[in-house]
Amino acid sequence: DGSNNPLGIKTKVANINFYPYIYVKDLVAFFVLVFSLSIFIFYFPNALGEPDNYLEADPYSTPAHIVPEWYFLPFYAILRVIPNKVGGILAMGGAIVMLFLYPLLNTSLLRSGNFRPVYAVIFWLFVSDFCLLGWAGTTPVDDYFRFIGITVSVGYFSFFIFGGLFVGWLEKFLMLHATKIGGSNKGCSTNSNNLLTTPSYKVGVVDYLTPRDIS
Repeated sequence: DGSNNPLGIKTKVANINFYPYIYVKDLVAFFVLVFSLSIFIFYFPNALGEPDNYLEADPYSTPAHIVPEWYFLPFYAILRVIPNKVGGILAMGGAIVMLFLYPLLNTSLLRSGNFRPVYAVIFWLFVSDFCLLGWAGTTPVDDYFRFIGITVSVGYFSFFIFGGLFVGWLEKFLMLHATKIGGSNKGCSTNSNNLLTTPSYKVGVVDYLTPRDIS
């Protein structure tokens, strides 16, 4: 149905209807976004543009440093860290395709990131890495900035491996381990062949997700 509740279908928390409460809240956010974009469009149309684009064209001189539009900068940084043209295009295209393939790479049993602390850390590292990629796309081409570009490009692709595959496997292992412990404590079945379909799985997940005071 395109939506989910990280707390489950039936919860004891207070609920509100989508309409009109959530609808009006999202509508306010929509108009704030449109208003902010309108300010840039009508009053500062060149604020995010590249100043070199307004220089008189010289067919006998190539600019020393070409900077694309700001929304292309992260992928442009990936493109230029590979000296081979075909390899750079494939890497840039792969960086875009990976964003669409990520749902298929996610191996976690939990759909929400609210209860995934390890994933939350990796996600914010990915956001920081993406911002660094954008900055790297604005820098001149030399060995120092090229090394930074290679590093953050590797970090970009690593997110889909660690954030999608590795963290999901780690969470499965931890939850199954907690399921065995929780099921044993509650007197439930701990047969590893059907742990995911027994009440002990639910008990283990609750134990895994419940914060504990370790002091």
